[in-house]
Amino acid sequence: MSLVKNAASLFPSHRLRPLQYLLALAWLAPLLVQAAELPKEWRTRQFLEPVFNSQLFVAETGAQDKPVLLLVHGLGQVGMEDWMPVVPALVNDFHVVLVDLPGFARSDAPAGRYSPSNYAKVLNALKRDISEQPITVVGHSMGAAVSLRFAVLFPEAVRSLILVDAAGILERTAFLKEEAGSFTGDTVPLLGDASRNFGELIAGVGLGWMDKIHDPTSSIGRFDFIWARVFNGKSNANAALSLVNEDFSSAVYTLQQPVHLIWGGSDGVAPLRTGQMLAGQLAHADLQVIDGAEHVPMHSHTQQFNQRLLTALRADTTLPDHSAVSDAAVIEPNLGDYHCVDNRERLRISGHYQTVVIENCERVLLQDLQAEQLIVRNAKVLLDNVRVAGPGTALTLVDSHLEGTNVSLSGDAAIDVSGSRLDLAGAELVAKEKGVVITEKSQLIFSIAKLRSGYYRGYLHGHYNLAATVLDVSL
Repeated sequence: MSLVKNAASLFPSHRLRPLQYLLALAWLAPLLVQAAELPKEWRTRQFLEPVFNSQLFVAETGAQDKPVLLLVHGLGQVGMEDWMPVVPALVNDFHVVLVDLPGFARSDAPAGRYSPSNYAKVLNALKRDISEQPITVVGHSMGAAVSLRFAVLFPEAVRSLILVDAAGILERTAFLKEEAGSFTGDTVPLLGDASRNFGELIAGVGLGWMDKIHDPTSSIGRFDFIWARVFNGKSNANAALSLVNEDFSSAVYTLQQPVHLIWGGSDGVAPLRTGQMLAGQLAHADLQVIDGAEHVPMHSHTQQFNQRLLTALRADTTLPDHSAVSDAAVIEPNLGDYHCVDNRERLRISGHYQTVVIENCERVLLQDLQAEQLIVRNAKVLLDNVRVAGPGTALTLVDSHLEGTNVSLSGDAAIDVSGSRLDLAGAELVAKEKGVVITEKSQLIFSIAKLRSGYYRGYLHGHYNLAATVLDVSL
């Protein structure tokens, strides 16, 4: 811990630009993180996994005749140690299995691409070694994304999933926007338990900076042997870039196993929006939120986390209120048209309308709303669980900023956008003819979305800067 304090004094975050701070902390990383001694009652061994042909470090505890519970860690140097506060609450009822993924902590760091798909294959090989029956998998951050991919690629191996603050599910640009935002302020992110998600934070700053100038994986990502050479000895960067470049659309829409989501309500690395989107789009899912917790709730709110984890393991599903604007003025639902014009107050609008027009308004939340047409001009709007279906164009967006989660847009055209920024996660777009029409240059971000139009049918997951075109024609 003294090394962490020295780092804080040597490199205070408010004195350095983000990239300088990143490089300083990355240089100190090997000194700041040391492997802890594992509990003596844990049974440890090496397992030769067939994907990278490397030695995998595995630990087991609890009674071997109990149901198997596999815990999968996220980024950072400590690997399975992230789960230490959780294990004591599980050992009486489960055969708990922990693993250091290839490249992390006590496992080998082989050459190769540390992608969720490759890690999922590693987990499947380990699962076959430890159990003939389907198992429950608990994954945190990157480990949650890996667990999701594992359940989809090998559905016979996984009985149910518990995903904790899953990272990298949103489209790369939307995800990096949240990651970069977690580095505001004057505090050093390595103090205290935050050191456990050091790699998560470092990846966020680095990727956020690089995304603004050039995609560093656009060239090397096409060739595994180049990837292996560039990221040799850089496990966190290898895994982080592999994560944000993986598209989980098909996984989210095809997964059939029960999924319990546990989220830190103040997570700045993997935003709560991701959990809300997953809860809305997965076939069988619920969401439990720990208010005030950030990205590693099992350390910051151990008792609350363990209670929610045990609740999920017992399949007792409770759904708390996830209102995005708790102190907003509420407009009572009323059939007919609704117009917001020249309003700078916070508004939350719910109910069933024919046409909703938001013009020259800021901080407007449309939540649990149905309409036949939505028109947004010169406004900032959030959509949460919104369905727009009717004749004509479902959503018209002009000179505005709109972010939506769990949105359905259906009409002759789904979207007509001009001079705007549009960010949709968990969206279903249905159009008789053109799906997404771009009139003037706009930025469009789609995460885990589906589009069905006269020109395109399939998943929509990407970042587009376009003008004077039809998106679905070019897909």
